[in-house]
Amino acid sequence: MNGPGILRIWNTNCDQLTRSKLYELKQRIDMTNEPPDIIAISEVRAKNATLPPSIQEYQLDGYSAEGINIDSSTGRGMITCHQQSKLHYNSAEL
Repeated sequence: MNGPGILRIWNTNCDQLTRSKLYELKQRIDMTNEPPDIIAISEVRAKNATLPPSIQEYQLDGYSAEGINIDSSTGRGMITCHQQSKLHYNSAEL
């Protein structure tokens, strides 16, 4: 379904967002006729991570990414990505 007023959202729990999983996500976006407007990815950090990742590691072309608990030792982290050309919003602290 496409058209004005339609918001396409993809959500996944990835249990550690590795390079191969990020590559697979990019491939799925490229293969679809209707790419998502918003992508939400939970549990991006490894369960026993020694070094916290940076949000730059999870950038997708054409999307702006924001993270929650990515660079801290609290939780496993979540990333939301939104299409830069379509969505404009002000983020709020949750």
